[in-house]
Amino acid sequence: MSKSIGRAGAAPRFRDRIPKRHLWFGAASLVVSAVVACLYLLQNADATMPLWGYRSDDLILAITFSVNLLTGVTLVGAARREIRSDQQRNLAEQQVLERERQLRTILQQMPAAVCVMTSAHEVVLLNDNYRKLFSNANAPHLTVHTDFDAFSPSGERYTVDRWPCRRALRTGEIVHGEDMLLSVGNGDRVWLSVSAAPTPSSTGAPSSVVIVFSDITSRRFIEEANANALKAIMRAQESERLRIARELHDELGQDLTALSIGLKGLEATALDADRKGRLAGFRRTVEMLSRHVRAITTELRPLVLADFGLRKALAELAEGWGERLDIDVDVHLDDLPERLPESSELVAYRVVQEALTNVAKHANAHSISLTARLSDGQLRIVIEDDGLGFAPSTQSPDEAHHFGLTGILERLLTVGGTLEVESSPGFGTTLFVNLPILEEAADGRALYRLSH
Repeated sequence: MSKSIGRAGAAPRFRDRIPKRHLWFGAASLVVSAVVACLYLLQNADATMPLWGYRSDDLILAITFSVNLLTGVTLVGAARREIRSDQQRNLAEQQVLERERQLRTILQQMPAAVCVMTSAHEVVLLNDNYRKLFSNANAPHLTVHTDFDAFSPSGERYTVDRWPCRRALRTGEIVHGEDMLLSVGNGDRVWLSVSAAPTPSSTGAPSSVVIVFSDITSRRFIEEANANALKAIMRAQESERLRIARELHDELGQDLTALSIGLKGLEATALDADRKGRLAGFRRTVEMLSRHVRAITTELRPLVLADFGLRKALAELAEGWGERLDIDVDVHLDDLPERLPESSELVAYRVVQEALTNVAKHANAHSISLTARLSDGQLRIVIEDDGLGFAPSTQSPDEAHHFGLTGILERLLTVGGTLEVESSPGFGTTLFVNLPILEEAADGRALYRLSH
C-alpha cells in the first residue's frame, strides 16, 4: 500500500500546508505592492511633464508593478487549482481506501482461502482463512504455497509450473475448481479445490492472479470411502461370479462334455438309422448347450482373465465379438504388460466388455479398433468404431439415457478413472478411457502413489 493512500482522509500535516501558505503569501504580496505602486504614481502625476505627466523611470516602475500584479493574479489562480486538485486527489484516495476496505471485508467474509499474487510470485493480499489453511499445513513460507508436494487425483505429481496460479499467470486463462492433494510435513493429506483468475495490466498481460482455495478434504474422503464401499461390493460380485463361472465350467461343462461323448459313442453303435439320427440330434443339442454354458461362463467371469491376465483376455474378448458380429476387429495390445493389479484388470475388462456390447446394440459398425497401453502409471484404452455415432449431450449419461456409458463411468469411479467420448452422427464413436494403476492395502483401500 502506498504512503499517499495510507494518509488519505487524514488532515494535512504542517509541512504539507507550508508550500500552499507560501504561495498565497507571495501572490498577496505581489498584488498589494502593485496596487500601492499604482496609487503612488497616480497621486504624483505632473501634467506639465510629457508622457501623461510621468517620468520615464516612473513608467518603468509602473510596468514592473503591472507585471507583478499579473504574476500575483496568476499565482492566485494556480493556488486555487492546486487546492481543487488536492481535494479531488484526497477524494479519490478516500474512494480507493473505501474500495480496499470493502475488498478486504469481502475477502474476510468469504468461507474459502483467498489470496492475490503478483507476477513476481509475491502474495500481496490474503484473508485469515488463507493464513489458517497454510499455517495449519506447516507452510515453509506463508506467501509461497508452491513449496508443498501436490498431486492430481490420478496421483501425478504437480511440478511448480503446473500449479494453477503459475498457469494462470503464464497463459492468462482462468482455472476452475482443480482438485489437488497436498502432502504436508506431518504426513497428513489435504485435498484442495483451487481456482485461479488472472487480472490484466494496462498492456493486457497478466499482472496478478486471484487464487481461491477450498478445503474439500472431508468431501474427498467421503467420496473415497463411498468408492471403496462400491469397490468392495463389486469385488464381492466378481468373486461370486467367479465361483459360479468355475462351477459351470468345471461341473456342468464337464458333464455336458461327457454326455456329448457318450451320445457320440451310442450314435456310432446304433444300427437303426432313425435311432442314429435322433442320437445325433441329441448330441448337437448337448453341444449347443455346452457352447451356451461357455458363453455364460465368459460373461460371468472370463477364466482366461484370472488365469492369463488382461492382455490375453481383451484379445479373446475383441476377437469373439468380431466373430459374433462378423466385423473387422483391429487389436493393439503389445504395450500392455501380462499382469496388472486384480482390481484394475477387472475394471478394464468390464469397461471394454460394456463398450463392445454398446457397439453391438447401437452402432451398426463395420469395424472396431481396440488399443490399450500402460504409460506413466496410467492404463489408457481407446475403443473406436465406424458406426452410426450420436450427438453428445451436455447432460450426464444417465440423464441422456446412455446407460451403457453410465455403467462404464460407475466402474471407472471406483478406481479414480476418467472417460471421454467423441462422437457425431454418421461418423462413429471413440471412447478414451484412463485408469490410474493403484496399489492396494490389505483392506482393499486404494493408495495413491505419493513417492518421488
